Amino acid sequence: MANRPTPGAVSHVELISKDPAQSIRFYERVFGWRFDDAGGGYWLTTSPGLPTGALRAPQDVEAPGSLSYIEVKDISKTLRDAETAGAKVVVPKTAIPNMGHYAVFVAPGGVVQGVVESA
Repeated sequence: MANRPTPGAVSHVELISKDPAQSIRFYERVFGWRFDDAGGGYWLTTSPGLPTGALRAPQDVEAPGSLSYIEVKDISKTLRDAETAGAKVVVPKTAIPNMGHYAVFVAPGGVVQGVVESA
């Protein structure tokens, strides 16, 4: 890895998809990501920055698991782009007091994805 994160920082998030080809097209279109085929059904990507991590209890009937959040400039536009590209919004744009907004959608291939727009 060229850019090593600070120890303890999340540096890699795997998206596990039922349809990798469809998911690759989706993330390329909505976020401008590029993927490199590493072989064996595994594709590598580099986002514009390294993610951070958090821990929380499940909400409502949400199952335990992982959920990554992608920082965006305009959450409303991103949600429109995501829906046009085949996603289903499951948590609409929601305020985070003194921090910004977040939303969650299910991307093609069944990947549950969060987005955040910092204030």
